[in-house]
Formats: sequence, C-alpha cells, structure tokens
Amino acid sequence: MAFKFLVACVLLSCCFGYREDDPVHMLKRVQHQSLRTPWSDISRDLSPHFAVDRTVTLTPLFKNQNYSSEHEYKMSFNFDHERFSTSWITITDGKGTFLESLYFTLVYAGDKVVKVTWKTEFQAEELKGKRPEHIYIHYHWHKLPEKDLDKGLRFLFIFGLLVSGYLVFALVKDSPLIANLFGATKDSHEHL
Repeated sequence: MAFKFLVACVLLSCCFGYREDDPVHMLKRVQHQSLRTPWSDISRDLSPHFAVDRTVTLTPLFKNQNYSSEHEYKMSFNFDHERFSTSWITITDGKGTFLESLYFTLVYAGDKVVKVTWKTEFQAEELKGKRPEHIYIHYHWHKLPEKDLDKGLRFLFIFGLLVSGYLVFALVKDSPLIANLFGATKDSHEHL
C-alpha cells in the first residue's frame, strides 16, 4: 500500500510542474504548397529543457526530402502540451530566402511555463538561393520573480507590531481609558 502511495505521489509531482532540465513537450507541423502535416512530436534532443538556455540544430524537411524550394515552406510549433502555439513561421519564402535561426523565449514562474515568444533571423542577402544545411533553434529562458512569501510575512509582522505599539501607547497615555476598561471612574476612586 505504501509503495502505491509513493508511486502516486511521484506521478502527481511530475504532472504538476517542471524541474530544471526536464524536457518541455513540443510538437511541430509543416505546411508546404497546399499540404499540411498533422502535429507530431519533436524529439527530446531538439525540444527545450526547462530553465536551460540551449541551441539545437533542426534539419528542415525540405533538406531530407525532395521538396521544391520554389514554394513557401512553413512550420508551426506547439509547447507544453498545446498550451502555447506559434503562428506559421516561414522557413523559406519560395523566392530563395531561407530561415537561418529561430529564437524562442520561454517565460516561466516557479515550475510552470507562462509565455512563449519567438523571433526569426533569415540568411544574409548574399546567401540568397542557397539552402541551409540546418536551422539553429535557440531556447532562452526568462524567470519571472516569484511572490516573496517572506517579505509578505515580514510586512504583516511589522504592521502588527506598529498597531500593537500604538494601542499600548494610547492605553498608557490615557490612564482613564484603563480605568474605564475595568469599570472604575475618578469618582469611585475618591470615595475609597
């Protein structure tokens, strides 16, 4: 029974967030002429790894097969189990311009990916018409500051001390207030 509980805890912890260097699930699809491929997994070697900046090389499909570079060739990517998708990214425009590098910035808070942005860099004009051997994909991670629980608790503690100090000062300063709290008045003190 304890073993089942331990396995369940490990599986649940894996489902709720990433740890550093965990591969982030990534899909791709291709559009060439009037054909679109369905989403397919990208291998762990090419996918981003949580909170780790890295560069990988992608061999474009038109390099592996006999696709014509006279037509547009586009790819779209999907991250973190379909939470974030790119629009169609031009790999070649069909006029001899090819993508050289693709930069993904993945923003995370804690153990979750919260945003993905991208930008492209095409080959220099003097290389126009030459098919690249591969495309560089750069993954850069940006960490959002986490809410600081210690600062919040420290603020509440200091605020509580200040309010308590003010109340104690008010009580000590006005001794009749203390007398009123215990039901005593100036007149009752004089009759004793």
